[in-house]
Amino acid sequence: MKSLEYALQTELDGIDFYLKQADDNKENALHKIFIMLVKDENRHAEIIRKMMQGAIDTLPDNEALATVGSIFDGAEVLSEGMYSSSEQLAVYRLAREIESKGIDLYLQLFSDARSDSDKAVFKYLMEQERQHYDLFDELAKRVGRPEEWVESAEFGAREEY
Repeated sequence: MKSLEYALQTELDGIDFYLKQADDNKENALHKIFIMLVKDENRHAEIIRKMMQGAIDTLPDNEALATVGSIFDGAEVLSEGMYSSSEQLAVYRLAREIESKGIDLYLQLFSDARSDSDKAVFKYLMEQERQHYDLFDELAKRVGRPEEWVESAEFGAREEY
């Protein structure tokens, strides 16, 4: 399988994964986030298809995650109806791992690219995957912290979140 075909398949697999997560989270605020990620992954897949056809003109702005702003500013709203089970934490960690592999893939493609336009596309996609990674990293920290961290409030410095 060629690199671009592999990248396209990776994006399509991401779409399937995020659609399932959106379906599993219909009752809480994460549904919107997973739908926005599906839109991002669709946009990435379209960019790769255009690259394969040699028809890429401009790179789109990251509209989907940009509309979220800092979702963690309203963490109370985000956590409404959300369960913090180990199953949900496992989903966030898996999504974070998937995004990490996407970053590695686009870094490799960036390194192998010969033209400046190809490098720009792979850099763009790598930055997109980094934003997705950061999102799931923060979710995993917030959901996992109660299970991982126990300390008396009067002792020790605690990280703010």
